[in-house]
Amino acid sequence: MKRYIALTLLLAFCLHIAGQSMTGHIIDGQTRKPLSMAACKLLDKKGTTLSYCITGSDGAFNLKSSAEAVWLTVSFLGYESRKLSVKEIGKDANIVLMPSGKQLPEMIVKAPPIQRSKDTLNYNVASFMDKNDKYLTDVLKKMPGIEVSENGSISYQGKPISRFNIEGRDMLGGRYSQASQNMPAEAVTTVQIMENNQPVRALAGKEISDQTTLNIKLKSGYKAKPFGEVTAGGGGMYDALWDGSLSLFNISKKYQTFVTAGTNNTGKSMLDNLLSEIKMADIKTAELMPQSLLSDVTMRLLPVKKERYTDNTTYSATANQLFALSEYSTLILKLAFTREKTNRKDSSYYKYGGETMSSLAEKNNLTKRGQLFEPSIKYELNANKVFLEDELKLGIEKSEVNNRLKSNGEALDNSLDRKPRHIQNYMKMVISGRQVYTIRSVARLFDNKERMLSPLSQASTTKQTLLENSVSTGFNVMKNWLSLEFTNKYISDTYGIEESKSTNEVMHNALTPSYSLSLGKSFIKLATPVNLSTVKSKWNKSTVNRWYMTPSLSWTYRANALFTIRANGAYSEATDSDPVMAAGYYQDYRTWLEPLDHYGWQKRWSAGLSMSYQSILHLLSWYLVANASWTKSDHYYEYSYTDDRATRRPVWQDNKRKMYYVITSLKKTFTKKLSVKGQLEYNRTEMFIAQNGVKSMFSSNIVSATADFYVNAGSLLSATYSVTGNLSWYDNKSESITKSLYNDLYVSLFPVRNLSIGAKADHNVIEISKGKYKSNFFFDASMEYRLSKRILLKAELKNLLNQKTYVNAGWSGLNYNYYSSPLRGRELLFYVTYKI
Repeated sequence: MKRYIALTLLLAFCLHIAGQSMTGHIIDGQTRKPLSMAACKLLDKKGTTLSYCITGSDGAFNLKSSAEAVWLTVSFLGYESRKLSVKEIGKDANIVLMPSGKQLPEMIVKAPPIQRSKDTLNYNVASFMDKNDKYLTDVLKKMPGIEVSENGSISYQGKPISRFNIEGRDMLGGRYSQASQNMPAEAVTTVQIMENNQPVRALAGKEISDQTTLNIKLKSGYKAKPFGEVTAGGGGMYDALWDGSLSLFNISKKYQTFVTAGTNNTGKSMLDNLLSEIKMADIKTAELMPQSLLSDVTMRLLPVKKERYTDNTTYSATANQLFALSEYSTLILKLAFTREKTNRKDSSYYKYGGETMSSLAEKNNLTKRGQLFEPSIKYELNANKVFLEDELKLGIEKSEVNNRLKSNGEALDNSLDRKPRHIQNYMKMVISGRQVYTIRSVARLFDNKERMLSPLSQASTTKQTLLENSVSTGFNVMKNWLSLEFTNKYISDTYGIEESKSTNEVMHNALTPSYSLSLGKSFIKLATPVNLSTVKSKWNKSTVNRWYMTPSLSWTYRANALFTIRANGAYSEATDSDPVMAAGYYQDYRTWLEPLDHYGWQKRWSAGLSMSYQSILHLLSWYLVANASWTKSDHYYEYSYTDDRATRRPVWQDNKRKMYYVITSLKKTFTKKLSVKGQLEYNRTEMFIAQNGVKSMFSSNIVSATADFYVNAGSLLSATYSVTGNLSWYDNKSESITKSLYNDLYVSLFPVRNLSIGAKADHNVIEISKGKYKSNFFFDASMEYRLSKRILLKAELKNLLNQKTYVNAGWSGLNYNYYSSPLRGRELLFYVTYKI
């Protein structure tokens, strides 16, 4: 009996020891605030890890303890690690970590690079910034999870951001890249990424959002005072060159101002950048602006920077002004104006396949003049119970193109002009209570006059009236959100070719019930729209009515603060976007288009999967995005090529198209010293091609692999290197296999204080035919000297090796093309920058 009692007491004691846990909180020694994502380990006397945990948002830790536990270690990036004896730690201990204060070049790290608070990530800009970083985009590119494209658009974990705020206010809308590319990096203290952000306060806590908002927080010394820079540059080698720019910010609680101005003839196109920004920012409806009937695209865009091959003269100015009328309401005024003249030359050769063969050799000498004027005014009230947004935009464009070309040896003067303009008003109102009521409206008038003057004469017009209105309500059902929306959309298109006019009308009505369901860590949204579309072609007196459903389902699973999975599937139907008209027309000097005589219809099935992982403790981010779509149309286009003419005509038979896309990316940042990124991408397209008597499915494949490296070797050197390899081919066509390799290296040296020397090398190797490769190599050099805190002197030598011609070639379905373009020669420029 005594043995039994002793055994029982011993077992109880062991269970007590095994069930013990060590708890407490990790605290910042300066701010006394809790530190989330700190690493805590229990070690035995040999240093073996017995248990491990990461502190939560409140800084709390909970470790399973045991009799072998001797040491507790606590570490957090940017803070001094601590190793404590278990015997010295009481129950629910508060453990203090002090900032490391470790001296780095020109800065002292006193905060961790990234901190998370619920769905908000705070990136400490100083932790990623070095001497070479001048503007915000330079630093954003180094931050885990954030990517910046060549045109300045920003993505987070593979998905474009929805809003770009400065101090909590969205002054720029979708036209934010000018700000990110001109805002001094030294002015920014924190970049915030707000995941699953609901920007409408009246919908917060009711309608779950998967949007991502990026917010810029400025240093106190840059608030309520003008800051920016003025740059003046000039030089030449063969011709006189100039390059001048101004960027000015003034950010305060009551107003925000952002102004830019610039002029150059160094190849930097401001018109193209501004047009693409405006069109992206203008998307308030699924209906894009009508496309031009005439085409001036006779020249290729090269896979190198446009400054390498564009001869231009550009003048541009933009102004953005936000007034904070109250805590919740703002008034935003915007103005954009650009005028540009560009000159380009190239030579191209096309070989068109099929049962009959033909070829086209062209030499282009193109001059294009364009200008854009777009003002807008926007009022927004974003209160807790009421949201109201109203934006009025006006767009006026003008372009003139003259191309003195040779087509198969025949000299032609191809010239045309176009004058597109539009006015659009967008309104959205949300009223929130027990139920939520939403009203949305888009009204747009569009008009485009085009003329081809030579080698033949042809006038065309495109007019469109768009009215889109919706009303919806939403309320809680069993602690989840149920909404019901009715949408009415009316579109009237009128196309004119000389004296022939064709007017078409589309009336679309949709009733959309949707249900948002939260199940633990999962979020599911199901929408089942019921649609009725009525299509009328007044010129041939035809009317078609169509009922159909377009269901969609999305699922989000957030396992923890690090890992998220998203999946979606949808089915949709829509009318074809190509013009429906009575008369055919010339799209350019040699291409004749036979238009659709009634609306075509498309059906589309799509599925997507994405996964993302982000560890702020290890400065590691990874994502995978996969999409697939299957499209079925009731018609296809048949192409016919001869040496002197191209013809396209519609054929009313089923046409199927499949597209698959997969991309995965991994980025690891080692504080300011090193960052590495790898990316792998695959695209596959299966499409039907009818050309010169051949009708067949063609399957194209593209595989692209990229590796990026950034190295900061202390105060003397920093380097960025990027390598991309591409492989493309068509199924069962060995001759179509082409390979290319792109290398970019940028090195900065800092031999003495205030002086930096930069060298950039761009090298690519392209397979232009089987086993034959063409190499293009560019080398640029620069030197900067900081004369004072405000004045910077710079000398830049472009295309040092005087690379004169760019060559590329490749297959596209049945066709082979080869082209070459002259490049800008060697250029030397001197700049003076004054910081405001």
